[in-house]
Order: sequence, then C-alpha cells, then structure tokens
Amino acid sequence: MHITKSEDGTQLMIGGLGETELEMLRGVRDAADPTACPEAERRLFPAPIADADEHDFDTIADWKEFVVPDLRTRFDDALDQLESDVADARQVRKLPMKRFVVKLRVEHVELWYSALNQARLVLQEKYKLPSENTSLSLEDLFAKGQWRAYFQSRFYAEVQCWLLEAGMPDGWR
Repeated sequence: MHITKSEDGTQLMIGGLGETELEMLRGVRDAADPTACPEAERRLFPAPIADADEHDFDTIADWKEFVVPDLRTRFDDALDQLESDVADARQVRKLPMKRFVVKLRVEHVELWYSALNQARLVLQEKYKLPSENTSLSLEDLFAKGQWRAYFQSRFYAEVQCWLLEAGMPDGWR
C-alpha cells in the first residue's frame, strides 16, 4: 500500500490496497459508531468540565444542547466524505491478488483524518484495546477476541500518519 500525490497537488491516491484494506476502509462508519458503548460516547463527547458539580448544570446542559449536536454533524460529514471517496475505489489489478486505488481530493484529508480518528477512539473503548505503551501479546489479543479490532485500529492509525505526511497543509504539520 502507498499514498502518492497527483502532479498538480490536488489529489491523493491510496494505491496497492488489497481486499482486506479496502474492506477496513469501507467499515470505518461501523467502527466509528459509539452506539451502545457509553465509554466511547464519553470519549468522543466529553463533558466540558471534568469534575462538574450542581453549580455547573447550566454549562453542561448548554454543552449537550449546542456543542454535541455540532460535533456529531461534523463527525457524520467526515464519515460521509470518506465513504464517498472509498465507494469510488477502482480495481487496478485482478490476478494473482486484487489491488485497488482510492482517490481523494487534498481538501478531504482533514475529513478522512477525523473519521479515522473517531473510528480508532471508538474501537479503543468498545474493545478495551491495549494502549500503544502496553506490552502486546498476540496470544492475549486472540484470547480476548480483540485481534480484529486491534489490527483495524492500527491500520487506521497508519493511514492517518500517511495522510499527515502526504496531504495535510503545511500549517497542520
């Protein structure tokens, strides 16, 4: 897999994608869905005041009424754009192993980054994945049923790194 920028600098091409990688990109919306996972909801939409008391009720109510819906809309917009770009994936090789390319406009990089980040955070909370600083045992990941979510999360993190290198405006680096 590789990411290249078009000569005119307006597009990125994510090439050399196998079927597994393409399916993981197609699964970003499901991975990013915090439904039925209160920990993921709290991670994506944290309260504005960490140790709130009864005096902070109005602030928290305003936050939930005005800010959280906007955050949800932004996340949905990011997921919509990633899905749209991935839906246009083109097969570039059939045999012996299928390979695909996904094109995205450079101005979509921030949206992709946001969607992938949301998916990573939700997977982390939903599957109680080990942090990057925790010693990792594949045996433990398999035993706990975390291996698929772990590799999906790591794949999203790698794509995010590549997007930063290849497509973010200089002010973002």
